Amino acid sequence: MKCNEFLEHLNQYIDKELDQNTMAQMSAHISDCPICQLEYENEKEFDQLLCAHIVKQEAPYILREKVMDQIGRKRKSMKILKWFYQPALVCLVLVMIIFQFVIKPSNAFPVFTESVASHMQFLKGAYPLEIRSSDIGEIKQWFAGKLDFAVNIPHINNPNVKLVGARLCHLKDKKVAFLIYTYNDYNISVFMIDSDHLVIPRSKRINRLHQTLFVKSDRGYQSVLCLDKRMSGVGCIFVSDLPQDQLMQLII
Repeated sequence: MKCNEFLEHLNQYIDKELDQNTMAQMSAHISDCPICQLEYENEKEFDQLLCAHIVKQEAPYILREKVMDQIGRKRKSMKILKWFYQPALVCLVLVMIIFQFVIKPSNAFPVFTESVASHMQFLKGAYPLEIRSSDIGEIKQWFAGKLDFAVNIPHINNPNVKLVGARLCHLKDKKVAFLIYTYNDYNISVFMIDSDHLVIPRSKRINRLHQTLFVKSDRGYQSVLCLDKRMSGVGCIFVSDLPQDQLMQLII
């Protein structure tokens, strides 16, 4: 197995989603290749960190006890029935859980709804730019000392994408860097946020070599939270009404 093949299947290997033969080949490769072994350890550590920050929902203890108690009672009462009545019991229990289950209040940061709302406010003229420039170095210098984290301006590798300017902004109670790009007739908002201890709402997750993307659609806009291992502790949220596949292609 070559290194590029190993890296292509790395996330599936970590999640144990490969067949036995491929898993064995992957294990043999990292035992012989220290570079891929290091990449595997870094990716696994990063994956564990993300899992710790994603919202976990569970039924309250009292509710679980009530459900289990009712299951026990139903089992006793159904013992006299024939085996073909058992599916009815299963359906009954599922209905009980659906109607009685109360989702534990989420402590996730509303990163997607807040970023879309701010993007819409900008389009309405509520957030005028504080610096207008297409020079990445100039904008980076303007942010110096204004935030508690280093602002590394994302470079979008497409000649039709133009950096317009930037300003300071808030997403709820978090102070962030807000940048505006244009792409043909579209506006792209980019919010740079301190991602340490950031609890991420439920969303579609996409793994790349150096990046993990969380994707959400809201009110006709696409939001993509990009956590890049090369930008430790800082996340970038891209918001636009571009089609999702086109927006994803710009984030590299």
